[in-house]
Amino acid sequence: SASLPKLAARSMPDLKLKSLSDKTLNNVLIDGTTLYVSTNSGVVLVNLRNHTFGNFYSFGHKINDIALDANNMYAATADGVYVGKLSDNLLDKNNWKSLSNLVALDFITFSGSIYATTKNALLKVTDNTSFSTSSIASAKPSSCYICNGNLFYLVNGSLYSIDASGSTQNYGSQSINYLS
Repeated sequence: SASLPKLAARSMPDLKLKSLSDKTLNNVLIDGTTLYVSTNSGVVLVNLRNHTFGNFYSFGHKINDIALDANNMYAATADGVYVGKLSDNLLDKNNWKSLSNLVALDFITFSGSIYATTKNALLKVTDNTSFSTSSIASAKPSSCYICNGNLFYLVNGSLYSIDASGSTQNYGSQSINYLS
């Protein structure tokens, strides 16, 4: 596997100079040596090895976040989830298809599954082809973190975790009090 150079803060003035209609950054995803930057204008790809910009995918929507699986890129927008096949030319906006009207704010990829947060829930994507979901939490998590093979999330002051097998544990609010 390719290793990245030592992490250091870097200025990338090319983004400032890039002619995007709106350069607001919404989220980032690192996959291998590629940084995917979700913006109000589209998705910017950055090569982390040589700190250069690659493709820019724009199809007329503000991108809140993206997720990847082996075959597809998923884009969370205010109009729903869009999908583009990685084998297609994603520079062509016609290769992006509306997959669901679910308004996802963030994606979390954990243990081979994609999770989506909405304004009032945490959902697990159960079918990537139709983006059908099952509810994990009935309120939007205030935080989500992956640590030690578990996905931890906070909902209404209570701490929960999901392990790699999908089992959920509720630590309740006492664990939060213990940590403070």
